Amino acid sequence: MSFLSTIRRLKEEEVQSLPSTGTLDKSKHLFIQSLRSAYPSLIAEVKPKSPSKGDLLSLSKVPSIIGRYNKHAQAISVLCDHTYFGGGYDLLASVRTMTDLPILAKEFIIDERQIMAARRAGADAILLIAALNDAQKNQELASAALNLGMDILFEIHTAEELSSVPAIDHEHMAIGINSRDLQTMRIDLGTIRRIAPLVRERFPNHLIIAESGMRSGKDIDSLAGSVDGFLIGSGLLEGTGQSLFDAIAAVRKPGPGVPAAAKKICTTAIKLCGITRSEDLALCEELGVEYIGFNFVPSSPRCISIDRAKALAAGLKQSKAVGIVIGGQGADLGAIIGSGILEAIQIYDATLTEILRIKADGLKIIHAWRSVPDHDVLETIIASGDQILLDGMRNGSMADLDTISRLPEGIRSQLFLAGGMTATNVAPAIQRVHPFAVDVASGIESAPGIKDHGKMQAFVHAVRSLTKK
Repeated sequence: MSFLSTIRRLKEEEVQSLPSTGTLDKSKHLFIQSLRSAYPSLIAEVKPKSPSKGDLLSLSKVPSIIGRYNKHAQAISVLCDHTYFGGGYDLLASVRTMTDLPILAKEFIIDERQIMAARRAGADAILLIAALNDAQKNQELASAALNLGMDILFEIHTAEELSSVPAIDHEHMAIGINSRDLQTMRIDLGTIRRIAPLVRERFPNHLIIAESGMRSGKDIDSLAGSVDGFLIGSGLLEGTGQSLFDAIAAVRKPGPGVPAAAKKICTTAIKLCGITRSEDLALCEELGVEYIGFNFVPSSPRCISIDRAKALAAGLKQSKAVGIVIGGQGADLGAIIGSGILEAIQIYDATLTEILRIKADGLKIIHAWRSVPDHDVLETIIASGDQILLDGMRNGSMADLDTISRLPEGIRSQLFLAGGMTATNVAPAIQRVHPFAVDVASGIESAPGIKDHGKMQAFVHAVRSLTKK
């Protein structure tokens, strides 16, 4: 039986003794706010013991360690598991009396009663572990925490677990990458460096926190360019604490903390759609756009054959090709999927059979609409690892920015924004919506399927020169 399976059985027993009702004062969403006050930030942990290290901290020394943490950290994590880590909600309540810093309840949370117990003890945030619950359960638990004014640190161990990240905006959730392999229990800091860019691509505005295994200044230096903060427990309690405090201070940038990507040029990706000519594709490559679109819809003036798309795709070096289709194309869809040139399929009016067919071939899916579906539909799609595209009601018309801008951050971070985009309106649209990518076709053309190179360059410049606020 795995460690997590053992933990789950233990927690299922423990929650039976926790109260399920009671009036609780709400927190004020202080955790993420405090982490953003420094870059990189530090979450310093109170961990009396661990399965791998044994005893780490006697309870009599907690006041002195909290005194040190108050000087160096932006938040404090307190272990709430007693059996394996020597913690508890009583320990959290005790720490609450020793600090004004936000406190993270570090517990294996499977039930809302644990969240209530954490808040009752004074916690301002909870840890949710992707591998411990299914995506729907973690979303429910995250919502319960938000209703109590608490923030979330959502922990993943693998790239595949990105698909289970709850749809919570960046002001109330950070994403933690734990370097510990849950199967072997070994530490590999390379895991954080490998997964962090994938997190950044999908969640550009969320803070990324490195978890487990930081024990030296060298470790801090090796991760500082990939993450926005560190959660450290054992390393601070084993005699190397001051060197870690010093190492974080040495790499800390002046000013408030923001995601590492946010101080760079705008990270919104660009998709130039309806490519039909080799010279247009060559300019896409020269401009460094992330995606180009091949339109396979027979009624579109930009429609090209699969053979033509293959010939054009031979010129791709860095841009990724997306195939645009409408559900119901039947045999043609199979040929498009099997062309071997596509990174993803953008599909309007998809049927379940078509979705399963695309997934079976390992292609990503971008579900496209000309109106904004219900939140539940969008959240389900994103939870499955797919992305979405929202278009205008008619070709060349603007998408409904009023409605889209009110969608949760977790949805907008996986959104391709399309419909009436031009070099003139793309910057304010990005500032308003903060999408994953912007998509343009007619706005960079002199005629359908014929790209205007000046308009292409102006569009890309308008996006790339936009500094995130």
